[in-house]
Amino acid sequence: MARGRITATALIVIAAAPLVVASWLYYSGFRPSGQTNEGVLLNPIVTDASLNWTVPVRDPRLDDGRFNSWVLVVLDGEAATENLVLSRQVVTALGRESERMSRLYLVDVQPNSSAQQALDLDHPNLAVGTADVASLIATLIANGAPDTLRRNGGLVLADPLGNLVLVYDNNDAGKALLKDFKRLLKASKIG
Repeated sequence: MARGRITATALIVIAAAPLVVASWLYYSGFRPSGQTNEGVLLNPIVTDASLNWTVPVRDPRLDDGRFNSWVLVVLDGEAATENLVLSRQVVTALGRESERMSRLYLVDVQPNSSAQQALDLDHPNLAVGTADVASLIATLIANGAPDTLRRNGGLVLADPLGNLVLVYDNNDAGKALLKDFKRLLKASKIG
């Protein structure tokens, strides 16, 4: 009889030990140090509803000024030209998945017609929107984005639901962006 109790107790302890250890690790705040994303994950996520931006309905992937695809947002700054080229190259490199990704260039003031024509020529399928870029960048920095966005601008990934999710500063290479986007589009069923 005592041997049966010892065996039953041992089985219960063996089955419950992983659950107890996992619960303790979770509630103690232990998190793995590794991450798979190359960009900076915003915490908490910023929603586009909380931002005051205007996006013209020029892109077929836009529905009443809202995107129904993943969006790579280029923030205006000193490195805007490089970021526009990088965004075009990364979206093109996605191949057939590029149809699930749109590009948006956010500026403080809508470009004049000659500047808009130059953008259209160099960057087809680029939507240009207006926003208080400095305020947007301040919001992103308050939610974990790197401070380098303030001067140089950067890239922000938004999901089809309007959440700004990942931020990339100008130190992020195109291969890192492409790696993130391919992994994300493979795992995502939305957009």
